[in-house]
Amino acid sequence: MPAQNQILLVGIGSPLQNRVADAVSSTGIVIPTRETTSALERLRRDIDVVLVDPATVGGAVAAVKSKRDRHDLKCSVGVFGSSSNDHEYDVDAILPRSLPDEELCERVERLILRARYRRRLAEYYAITVTLEGHQVNRNQANIDRAALAAQRRRLDRRLDELSDSFEVDELMRIALE
Repeated sequence: MPAQNQILLVGIGSPLQNRVADAVSSTGIVIPTRETTSALERLRRDIDVVLVDPATVGGAVAAVKSKRDRHDLKCSVGVFGSSSNDHEYDVDAILPRSLPDEELCERVERLILRARYRRRLAEYYAITVTLEGHQVNRNQANIDRAALAAQRRRLDRRLDELSDSFEVDELMRIALE
């Protein structure tokens, strides 16, 4: 059974937080935090989406993005806002506060897909780099060729699994968003 999606809510005020938590609870596990510090402590590799209300917690968007980039986390970041200045955040999505619950769920699901895509792509690239290293290692005399061949077969299988998990239409939609 795959791990359940995890959605970190950062500094979202009570009425909005309750509505968002209720709306997206069917999409994944909701982890509410009131402060930037506690949000950063909870921001780990298994978090899929971080939703931030910058009106409630100043500096949270920059802090979350900084930790995501420093630790190479693949989560998507959404910001609740409504003004034309919200584009300054450079995040994956700007979510109007008045967004109907059904549309909010759809957007969060797209953010989850984007995070999943980033993780798979990162794993795909890491495997290809490892396989390229195997090409170089094959020429070394003191290498355990049987172990190298077994590892290469495992990596090739995982690479095939990852390739099969990428649906072209879904990838195009995520890439163009």
